[in-house]
Amino acid sequence: MDWSYELLEPGEQRLFELLAVFADAEIAAVEAVAASVGPVDDVDLDVLDGLEGLADKSLIRQLDVPGSEPRVAMLETIREFAADRLDQRPDVGSRVRRAHATYYADVADRSRADLTGNRREDAIAALALEGANLRIAWAHWVAAGDLEQLDKLANPLMILDDARGWYLDTVGLTSDMLAVLGASASSPDRIGQEIALRTSLARALMATRGVTQEVEDAFTSAVELFERGADVRQQYSVLRGLASLYVFRGQLDLGAKLGQEILELGERERDVRMLIDGHLLVGAYMMSLVDLQGGLDHLDAAISLFAGVPTQARTMRVGNDPRVACYTTSAFTLWLMGYPDRAVDRANAALALAVELEHPFTSAYARFHAGLLHLWRRDADIAHNLAVGLLEVAEEHGFRIWTAAGSCLAGAARVGLGRFAEGLADIRSGMDLYQELRSPPVFWPFLLFVDAGASRGAGRPADGLSPIDAAIEIMSPGAGHTMLPELHLLKGDLLAALAADDRSRRADAEPWYRLAFDRAGELGARMSRLRAATRLGRLWQTDGEAEAVAGMLRPIHASFTEGFATADLVEARDLLAAVEPAPSSRT
Repeated sequence: MDWSYELLEPGEQRLFELLAVFADAEIAAVEAVAASVGPVDDVDLDVLDGLEGLADKSLIRQLDVPGSEPRVAMLETIREFAADRLDQRPDVGSRVRRAHATYYADVADRSRADLTGNRREDAIAALALEGANLRIAWAHWVAAGDLEQLDKLANPLMILDDARGWYLDTVGLTSDMLAVLGASASSPDRIGQEIALRTSLARALMATRGVTQEVEDAFTSAVELFERGADVRQQYSVLRGLASLYVFRGQLDLGAKLGQEILELGERERDVRMLIDGHLLVGAYMMSLVDLQGGLDHLDAAISLFAGVPTQARTMRVGNDPRVACYTTSAFTLWLMGYPDRAVDRANAALALAVELEHPFTSAYARFHAGLLHLWRRDADIAHNLAVGLLEVAEEHGFRIWTAAGSCLAGAARVGLGRFAEGLADIRSGMDLYQELRSPPVFWPFLLFVDAGASRGAGRPADGLSPIDAAIEIMSPGAGHTMLPELHLLKGDLLAALAADDRSRRADAEPWYRLAFDRAGELGARMSRLRAATRLGRLWQTDGEAEAVAGMLRPIHASFTEGFATADLVEARDLLAAVEPAPSSRT
């Protein structure tokens, strides 16, 4: 290599050394950096002639990229030699590396408008192509502690990471930025930036590693800063980030309080995105704990605003798109309220939007929640297909939380398809991984519910009692949860299955069905109430109380206006047909 280097003309030697700072590059980028560096050792750099000479000597190669300008690159061993030669003259090396870092910081900064506009996909593709150079520039400015240059790079890089699902890289970026911020003078703007970075760090860590101590520390630091400075309370990104973390921790009431602040801010600013986020946070809290109809009203209000937001107009937020969450949360709400067909429509809308967004984390989120709805509907084949797709996305992008949740969903679906041993093994694997990750508490009771239901479906009801009791305990404090009737129903089903082998335990299930029936009535959870009435009806039918069965079940079944092919409505209809006398015919 020394011999080849010595044969180069002086201008070719200087260009050869300059190329060492690039991962690979378009010719225009090389020309711009060379122009910024200027003459080296009184030698002007003729980039085009120099590149031709280096290519003739096999020291560089051309890379053809579809849809983009040709790029030049070095083999790694040659690049290392060139870098060593550059480092032998520190003053020149410093100028070259600074020029490279400045050029790519400006490239990132110029992409900001396109990243949130109509050319988003093109801008993301262009940034991804320059990803290695952008990270070289990032490392340079981190070492220099230059916040001005890092600010140019940070948001575009995090948008790129979010679009591609590269959350491990987000962890590195936010950690670097926080370290540089920590060495700078404090100001209200910097405090707000630190809070946003810490919430992004926490969410990226949660997506890739679960609720680790690092997540807790990042969350705690963000909350402390948030509560200390009143001048940052109205920053939308801060409120939204903290609210999302509260939701992940299962603290829906605290998330809803911040959601109300976001709603008020959105109304003042007439900002559609703020209003969507606010309605989602308040609606999710209401439908989960206090008021299904009120929650649905907020979610519908958010959905009505979607037309005002271009589909691809996403800034960096780390996590799922709120519009998809509005669809899936309203799907669950509609299911509980007794609108199974509309619930499926909302789940399908979530999946369609996730496909359009081409956002990996949102895709995983949509597949899991749509799969869970179909599992409740006993559409095991659909739930299985969604779970398989979810696991593919999770494995590709390192979303270990979704790997855990997806394994549970896939296992339950396989149990529903009669693949008992395989399904139960999948659930155990998913539950073990979820606990290993110390994953978000908000999902845990749902996975316990899935676990218990699969045990019942596989003919092992005794194994389901412990997880369903744990789920009921988690969801019972205070006013309880709108999912509680479903948990009570499953507890009754497990006890009823056990009673099939022990007649003395036949009455154990009835109190749980009655509890589900009464609570569902208070909540307006018509589907849960129908399911409870059907189960109670079966018990009473055995005792010969046909009239009581019909009197309880008939008005509930008659109140439904859709979903008549759904398994629960079919079972209720068949039970009514069995206990009600057939109408007499006249001849």
